Amino acid sequence: MPTVEQVIKALKGNEPYVESIFLRGGCYQFHLFLRTIFPAALPLISSADDHVISLIDGIGYDVTGVVETDDYREMTASDVAIASDWSFSKTQALSLGECRFCEEPILI
Repeated sequence: MPTVEQVIKALKGNEPYVESIFLRGGCYQFHLFLRTIFPAALPLISSADDHVISLIDGIGYDVTGVVETDDYREMTASDVAIASDWSFSKTQALSLGECRFCEEPILI
């Protein structure tokens, strides 16, 4: 079985958008991804209720790798219901560069 760090590295590869997606709205979805590989993963939420990490074998992880868990707590059913609706695509846009004709940004 791969380590958590190996899975994160493989997912990110050379694609810079992966980290942005899972840090800006997709953190709970990242936890669900990790849980498919590491079924014992436990979701923790920050004290500010704005970021979810996975606790796996006593170590906290998000898409950046190992995360200190001091400022996190176990999620309640209410936290899960709220975080399940978080989404990068609902609140953010990706820039695909500029239009070669008008130089306006191309956003999705």
